[in-house]
This record gives sequence, C-alpha cells and structure tokens, in this order.
Amino acid sequence: MNYSIEGLTKETHAPYCRDALTALLKACPSVSGVTFRIHGESGIAEGSYDFWKTVYEGVVKCGRQVPIEMHAKGSDQKIIDIALATGMPVTLAPKYWAEHTGLPYAQTAIRPLELPKPERNDQGFFAQSNGSRSFLRYGYGDLLAEDRKIQVVHRMWPGTQRMLMWGDPVFAAAYGRTSSFCGSDGAEMFEPMSFKGRMGSGLTGGRQGYADESLKTADDWEKYRYGYTLWGRMLYNPETQPEVWRRGAAAGRWIGGGARCGGGAGECGAHPAAGDGGARPIGFLHGVVGGTVVQHADRRPGPAASVFGYAEPQAVWECEPAGPADVCANLGFGGGLAEGRAGREVHAGRGGGLA
Repeated sequence: MNYSIEGLTKETHAPYCRDALTALLKACPSVSGVTFRIHGESGIAEGSYDFWKTVYEGVVKCGRQVPIEMHAKGSDQKIIDIALATGMPVTLAPKYWAEHTGLPYAQTAIRPLELPKPERNDQGFFAQSNGSRSFLRYGYGDLLAEDRKIQVVHRMWPGTQRMLMWGDPVFAAAYGRTSSFCGSDGAEMFEPMSFKGRMGSGLTGGRQGYADESLKTADDWEKYRYGYTLWGRMLYNPETQPEVWRRGAAAGRWIGGGARCGGGAGECGAHPAAGDGGARPIGFLHGVVGGTVVQHADRRPGPAASVFGYAEPQAVWECEPAGPADVCANLGFGGGLAEGRAGREVHAGRGGGLA
C-alpha cells in the first residue's frame, strides 16, 4: 500500500470511506460511474456486508445518479441486493476469459480449478471466492439468470498482447457479437499496458519498450491507436464498415505504415509491426520456442505448463531465451517489460494466451 490513513478504527473505517466517496463524487461531477473491488483483494474480508452497505451510501449522498459496478469475483446475491437497494444502476463485471485475451466466444464450462470444493468452507479473508463462489473467479458463473436485475459487462484483461501492436477487425467484431451472449450488456477492456510495473516489471524510460528511440510516440497510448479504434468500433457495432479504419490508415495514423486493406474487413485485418511498412500476424505458440520456462518463486505452485492447455491462469511464467535474440518478446510474450531484459512475463491458459 502506497498511502495509509492514520487514526482509522474498525468502527470508523466504513464511514470514512463513505464520506470520502461522497466528497470525491461531488468534487468531480464528470465521474459517471464507480467500480468496486468487493472481494478480498480490496483489503476487506469477503462477507463484510455491513461495510459495503455503508460505503455504498456514499454514492447515494452525492445527490446524482452514479452507476455502481462491482467485480464479479467474491460476489453473491446478498452483496448484489445491497447495491440494488441504493437505487443506482448496478453492473457486475466478470472476467471474459480468465486473465487472458482468449478466443471470441463465451466460456462454455467452468474449469475444474474453479469448481467449489467440498472441503473448502466459506471462511477466511477470501471466503466466497475460495469457497462456494469460486466459480466466479474467472468467468460469468451464475450471473446470467433470465430474471436478473443487474447488467453484466464482461471484462477483458490484456492477455499477452501488451507490448506489440495488434489489429484484427474480424476478431474484434466477433467479440462484439458474443458480448451480448444471454442478454449481456457488452464488454470492457483493460488498456494494453495495464500491468506495466506489476511484480517489479517497471523500468525507467516509459512503457513502450522500444530499444530504438525513433519508434516511440509522443504519448504511449498512440502506439495502440489502431487497436483502440477497432475495439471501440467493433464492440459498439460489429457491422462497422471497413472505411472507418481505412481512413486512419490513409492518413498515416497507424504506426508501421498501416494495414494493407482489401475489399472486406478480413482483408484489412492486420498486426501492424513497427517499422516494417506492412503487417504480419502473430499466432498461437504451442509450447516453448527458443528457451525454457520457469515459474516465479513468489507465486503458488501450478501444473507443468509445457503447452497452454496445461497452464492455469494464476501461474506466472518467465521465458528465458536461448540466445541474444529475445525470442519470447518477438513471439508476442510482452509483459510490459522494457527492451533489453531477457525475461518476459506470460499469463498462459486455456482458451487463449496469444491473441
């Protein structure tokens, strides 16, 4: 924790958060929604319903409508009802494909790893997410009931597409279509460099990771302008016409000279690579190429992960290239690490790893 508040007690913690939230929303009227991490990673033990009931009062007291969004992990009907009682619109945000950018279709089953185990009781700091509600850790679980009073917006994590640029209209459009699965209300994305700095990966010099200074853009988000355009347009309207992103290519706004566009959306799909003036796809890597895989010592043990299908989402692996050419980075294992470091953090799992 970077900052701490002195003087708080168990009795004053929730009221302090409530009043701080009200003050923030009044001071920043442009804030149009608040997301709450209601599971144990918030620092509040799961099942602390009175705490969240008090905090949510801070939204009501701001005097305007501010939608409440909650992480799905650790949620149950009781916490949902507490949020609904505020009278504000309520959204649950389950992860789309665990912590990856997986293939564009909804999960069809709960993996054995997330199924509730009889020996796990609802106790401890992560009572629900490690107990009877463990099936909501990495997917939509039981949230898509026909009589639900909440919205469901699927949350897409960066996956392994974090360092290199990306762009595929067909892939993004497919996500747009499946985001209404069973009446879902859409999808939201973490920006590509969300994990920069995670687990000690932050290095000086910005987030772009280029060894060649001439490739850097003024602001790091500009590198991903093409991808942002495709995700934004296709999640909103999967039938968006190719002319929309062709305009950017014609104007030279896409780094790498733009994608080569043909007559249809698929012909304009590309992975624009910086400096090559064209496009090249990055595909799935089944296994380890050019190096070895080791598990970080500070994460819990997991099964051997020689192929993606055997790697669990919480297992974090680091590629050690065999030679000076950083094979892992070139194949898209970007973990937000600056150029020059051999290791590349990889979150590999079933259904996706490299998009």
